[in-house]
Amino acid sequence: MLFRFGPIFFDLVNIGAPMLKKLAKFTEHEDGAVTIDWVVLTAALVGFGTFIGLYMAEPVKSLDAKNGAAVANVEVQSIQTDFSTTDP
Repeated sequence: MLFRFGPIFFDLVNIGAPMLKKLAKFTEHEDGAVTIDWVVLTAALVGFGTFIGLYMAEPVKSLDAKNGAAVANVEVQSIQTDFSTTDP
């Protein structure tokens, strides 16, 4: 099939065939596909972890404040020990 571009004729079959072969060869190789899969999976896990962290941040702050108030009201008694005497 000839294509005319001004005074020049191009044979599209002979010009396009090597390009189509290269394109077919490129689509057959899947060497980088595993890398892309791992990048996507890792990004999804990081995004999911970030979402869970942000979702849980406020309830944890509230629980921390309640625990702090409860511990602040605890009275600690001191225990005195004397190790200078020995038991028989």
